[in-house]
Amino acid sequence: ADLIIDEIDQFDPEDIAAIARLVFQSASGGRRVLVMSATLTPDVAGALHAAYAAGWRTHARMASVSAHVNVLCAGDAPGSCVSNEGGAPFAEAFERSRSCTVQHIRACPARRPSRVLSPCATWAELVAQIDAACDELHDRTATQIDGLRVSVGLVRMTRIAHTAALAA
Repeated sequence: ADLIIDEIDQFDPEDIAAIARLVFQSASGGRRVLVMSATLTPDVAGALHAAYAAGWRTHARMASVSAHVNVLCAGDAPGSCVSNEGGAPFAEAFERSRSCTVQHIRACPARRPSRVLSPCATWAELVAQIDAACDELHDRTATQIDGLRVSVGLVRMTRIAHTAALAA
């Protein structure tokens, strides 16, 4: 592809609008676009496809080529590689790929079970709650290595300052 957009779900709506303009410009210049994301929503995917198709129509008129836009939606699940071959609408190809991926995920056992902790009113409550959750995680996942019970766990926090304070 000539333009690769990764993790598009990390962008704000204003960013998506700007990216859609970039996708349009790329298509009108005859370039290819690849969008990668494990959590691409149908709305964003559809908007980007519409922008690309509009740009490609401009390119097709200037270059005297077909205005058809080839689409490939792919996941890592068997059967999730779907194209719009035969003129299928983009939304149909996207949904077929997405449904196959979701079905595959639902059928697989959880690799890394997790849980979201409840909100706490005070810092002391939060520290106690995380401490208890870490103990539980260690008890559930520890393995023996050279006579020591060892485990690896993850506590994800959204603010660096809170993470640093918790570590201290």
